[in-house]
Amino acid sequence: MVTNSASITITADDCGALACIDDAVLCLLADGLLTEAAAFPNGQTFSNFGINTAGRYAVIPHLTLTFGTPITDPRPLELLLKQTGEFAEPRDYFTGSIEGAIAVWSETHLSRASEKAVEAELEGQLEFFASIHGQASKITMHHDIDIQYHERLGIRGDSILALGRYWRHLQGHTAGTSCGFLPASANLADAEQFVLEAIESSIEKSRRADGQNVEVVFHPSMPSETLPAFTVYTAQRCLEFEALRSAGVRRLLATGARTERGMRF
Repeated sequence: MVTNSASITITADDCGALACIDDAVLCLLADGLLTEAAAFPNGQTFSNFGINTAGRYAVIPHLTLTFGTPITDPRPLELLLKQTGEFAEPRDYFTGSIEGAIAVWSETHLSRASEKAVEAELEGQLEFFASIHGQASKITMHHDIDIQYHERLGIRGDSILALGRYWRHLQGHTAGTSCGFLPASANLADAEQFVLEAIESSIEKSRRADGQNVEVVFHPSMPSETLPAFTVYTAQRCLEFEALRSAGVRRLLATGARTERGMRF
């Protein structure tokens, strides 16, 4: 059914990881160009990000098993960790395909990890998030532990099945999530078109879902020499930040009305 009404949430991912990401997201939130931020509870800047956002903006937890260090006792999570004590990352196995990297990481690490330890760590991250922002209204999972990947890739294991139960129980109720990535060759004009099309397609998807909320996810950042150590998606994050601030995006969002946690068109 197609309706005239649409509801979307515009989310920025990976907050709490680096100050350059947090600063970009805070700027966009203050300008009303985002409706929500997803933050790593175990990120090195999460506490400071919380100080600047708690009670002012909508923030949700972005849970992960492949970024930063564990919040809970690391010993039961040994099969998920590098020698440095940090979580192993799919990009350590990157050979050209993110799904392929996730498959290798899952088979090497997640499928062998303790179900109890995985659930305890995810609960620990949620509890720490709640200590700053209160009870989460919904959660997101860093793409590396999104159960949909594991189902599509046919990967099995007790900890993965536990993750699936956890994911379905706690995720927010939306009609879908849209998340894309710019190619390395993109320029600012490409980024502006990418952002506009992502928002417009989410609005259309919501209309086709009888006005149910659709989430569209972006990955903005300000430039920083610290960014390449966190992600290979470096210049594109900076382009996304500039594109979200463009006149075209501002005009599009001006046609909508803010709601408690999103926008209605």
